[in-house]
Amino acid sequence: MSNPGRCSIRLPGYDYSQPGAYFVMICSYQKQHIFGQVIDQKITLSVEGRIVQEEWLRTQDLRQEVILDAFVIMPSHLHAIIFIRDQVRAHGHAPVPLPGHIPILQRQPRSLGSLTARFKGSVTRRVRKVRDNPLLCVWQRNYYERIIRNEKELNAIRRYITEYPARWELRT
Repeated sequence: MSNPGRCSIRLPGYDYSQPGAYFVMICSYQKQHIFGQVIDQKITLSVEGRIVQEEWLRTQDLRQEVILDAFVIMPSHLHAIIFIRDQVRAHGHAPVPLPGHIPILQRQPRSLGSLTARFKGSVTRRVRKVRDNPLLCVWQRNYYERIIRNEKELNAIRRYITEYPARWELRT
């Protein structure tokens, strides 16, 4: 169910299930540093960070329409590039919406939003279990995304992701 008081940060009218490349940033709840720490310009993952890494890598195994590219887990967030493939080739048929069916959260199946929600949910369940805290908030609501429009932009974002840990201590 959508919240009428919230503004969407998505590109109006854009189909986030269509084939393409996307850059995403998913932040921890209140940007807490729970996924690890940067030591000597390299990330050392915590138990929670290793869970994020395992679940991120599982995404491609569980979702045939997804190809993962560069990613980095930082103390308070994940940066990643995701490719969504043509779903007809990935699944042998196009997804068929059910007549009159409106998803509760209005996420399109096999879309960037659906992928992100499932990933965050899987991480949250595992982290809550590890921390023995069924009410723990792991993620900030929503996520940032950018549609990658060309190869030059793709390579610049790959470089940004790769070099990000070295710049971590320079941020203000």
